[in-house]
Amino acid sequence: MKRKGVGVGLGCVCGLLAALLPMGARAVSWRADADLVGQWRRNTSIQRELPANLYLGAGVADWGKWHARVQADGRVFRDLQRSVNEGDLYQGVLHLEPAKAWQFDLGRQFLNPGFSTELVDGARTTLLPWSRVDLSVYAGVPRTIERGDFNRDDGLLTGMVVRLHDWHRTAASLQAQWRKFDLQGADWQQNDTVRVGASASHQFGGKTAPLAYGLFEYDIAGKVIEAGTLGFDWSPTRRVALNLEGNYFNVNRAADRPSIMALFTSGPIWTGRIATTLDAVPDVVTLRTQYAYQRLTVGAGAHRTGHLLEVGIPIRVDRAHLELEPAYYFSKSYGGRVHGVRVLAHERIAKPLWAEVGLDYSSYQKITNESDLAFSTVFWTGYDLPHGWRVAVGGEYNKNNLFDRDLRGSLRVSYHYAK
Repeated sequence: MKRKGVGVGLGCVCGLLAALLPMGARAVSWRADADLVGQWRRNTSIQRELPANLYLGAGVADWGKWHARVQADGRVFRDLQRSVNEGDLYQGVLHLEPAKAWQFDLGRQFLNPGFSTELVDGARTTLLPWSRVDLSVYAGVPRTIERGDFNRDDGLLTGMVVRLHDWHRTAASLQAQWRKFDLQGADWQQNDTVRVGASASHQFGGKTAPLAYGLFEYDIAGKVIEAGTLGFDWSPTRRVALNLEGNYFNVNRAADRPSIMALFTSGPIWTGRIATTLDAVPDVVTLRTQYAYQRLTVGAGAHRTGHLLEVGIPIRVDRAHLELEPAYYFSKSYGGRVHGVRVLAHERIAKPLWAEVGLDYSSYQKITNESDLAFSTVFWTGYDLPHGWRVAVGGEYNKNNLFDRDLRGSLRVSYHYAK
């Protein structure tokens, strides 16, 4: 969406704000955010670029007898070197509560109906017939913003969700969704996605008792199980946490809508994960480990496996205002293998002055017989000013087999207001 769309969207939001003015004598809370990020760099064609992104956000909450809330967030982009101008409106939504058990949202908004998070131009209404149950119905046009979108027709999205909250340590949801990609299309197996799904979690006892969770999603039009998950969280003591999870993923490959999974696989993907957290020295040193396994189908009867291992040791020294996290990672997949180490550090030098740095060094070997070393470092230092202002400068240096030197400089100015 180009700058014209941002202007129209922000104008509509301002109109909504003006319409709400008579509803109350004062606003309970206001929010305003601005974040300017500029950079100096050279692209892959050795052209100099001076991109600048300005992120803007505003909101007012609990206005008048209907507890109205308006939120708007967007981005304006300009490349000062190449005279490139773009803009995006991330959200511009009006939220109303005409009654205690009824909520209504209208405009561009983020929806999480259970299957995925969508950005939609549309409406959603939520009913709360009981304290632990709510029902949501929504409809609208999905939007994909920013550059690189390869889907030209956003179609129509409708659906409903029923949720159960904290009933005897149990939460659950049932959801259904219909998405028509091309309103002119007639073949519903190729043009439509009709999903039904369910998810649930249950805590078997107190805080240290196991928590079981799972979900199931089925595409009726494609006649395929799209996702299945089963997992367990367990903290036998306050210093130890364990997570076990298994997943199944698939997609309707007869659909006209392209997807990354359909392009690079010809069958389902199976994954497994185990992660542990040990508070080795309480509030000072933590040991985190994670191992993930993946098995995917790349052709008829042909399967590939992948492995990912990561070990990190977060260290926190409150007296020195220092947070440090060294880590080692190993990845092996169909494309090759990688050994790497990274270090993240954040230091509060003085109350308003801070600095952070990230270092990443890896050795990799590709299936194309390319072996090389890669190095990346990113640093920021900033100063927190009074009245919600923050100024920071940073830099980035990268080196791998594609370029000998990638050097970037950055400037960031942020402002946050809340009342």
